[in-house]
Amino acid sequence: MNNNALRNIDIDRLSSVTYFSAAHNQLEFVQLESCEWLQYLNLSHNQLTDIVAGNKNELLLLDLSHNKLTSLHNDLFPNLNTLLINNNLLSEIKIFYSNFCNVQTLNAANNQLKYINLDFLTYLPSIKSLRLDNNKITHIDTNNTSDIGTYSP
Repeated sequence: MNNNALRNIDIDRLSSVTYFSAAHNQLEFVQLESCEWLQYLNLSHNQLTDIVAGNKNELLLLDLSHNKLTSLHNDLFPNLNTLLINNNLLSEIKIFYSNFCNVQTLNAANNQLKYINLDFLTYLPSIKSLRLDNNKITHIDTNNTSDIGTYSP
C-alpha cells in the first residue's frame, strides 16, 4: 500500500497479516485495536499526528518516522524491539519498563527533544542502538545513572 494517496485505512480488518506497510501516503490517524497478528508495521512518511493501539499488540517493529507526531502513548507496544520515531515533532519521550523492556533499537533523531533524563535508559535494558541526534537538547540530567553505560545524544 506504499506510495498512494491513502488518507484513512482500517488496519484492524487485516486480522491475519503479519507485515503491513502503508508508507508514503497521507494518513493522519491510525487505530490498531485488534491487530493481534501484526508484527511489522511501516507507517513512515505520512501525516500521522496520533496512533492508538490495543495492549494485545504483538508488534516487533514499528516505523513511524517522518510524520507529525507530537506525543507517543507509552503503553501501547509491549513487545517492540525496534521503534523508529525519527523526524517527527516529539518534544519528550516517556518510557516505562514494562512497555519498552524489549526495545533494542530506538531512533528518536530529528525531533524537538530539549531535555533528556538518562534515567530513562534504565527502562531500556535491551537497548543496543539509541539515536537522539539533531534534536534541540540543551540539558542532559545524569543524576542516578551510575549503573548506565556510556550513551551520547
